Amino acid sequence: MAVILAAGTIVQFASAYAGPLAFTTNAGSNAAEALLPMASTTGLAAGDAVELTSGWGALNGRLVRLKAVTANTSVVLEEINTTDTVRFPQNAGNGTLRKVNTWTQITQLSTQISVSGGDQEFADTTFLEDRLRKRAPTVRGFLGATMEAFFDPALGWYPLLRAISEASAVAGFLMVYPNGARTMGSGNWSLLDVPTINDNTLRTKIDLAYAAPPQTYRN
Repeated sequence: MAVILAAGTIVQFASAYAGPLAFTTNAGSNAAEALLPMASTTGLAAGDAVELTSGWGALNGRLVRLKAVTANTSVVLEEINTTDTVRFPQNAGNGTLRKVNTWTQITQLSTQISVSGGDQEFADTTFLEDRLRKRAPTVRGFLGATMEAFFDPALGWYPLLRAISEASAVAGFLMVYPNGARTMGSGNWSLLDVPTINDNTLRTKIDLAYAAPPQTYRN
């Protein structure tokens, strides 16, 4: 088993989207890889990253990849399993998707990105007669990431990310690792426009609050 080193990792954010396209759900949508009927698939192709708005809460807000597109008929969401009809009630997931048109790389990042939260929370399910406490999993805690870039407002990505931050807008992120694996998701970005000084360097702090669970693909 090879160790994946971090050097060479690329971090990007979604700086432009296409317009939303409507999809519906039916009995066939509950599948090992969700199939969404669509009257129009204009501009979509396999491999595209799309942000979802859906009546299925477990799908709403997620950024995922398209595995297949059948023109003006349907799309398949790669590795998104919707077979659980409790989490994904039949015919209840109608919504829209919008394609990420442009990814912009955040250059000059320092060598550490810290992720916080995401811990599993539990409810106490102990009965009075129990001699051992029991608990059941409920939700996961808030998930966020913090990174720093060497300060340079002249870099092309800087004003784009600042505009997203000032608008409190949700925008996608994409991390591509040296072995080709990648993690994508959506969240609220916050760019601190005043640099900190660390080891005689100026650095910009960037916070990302995840809006929905991220998705990691092997390549």
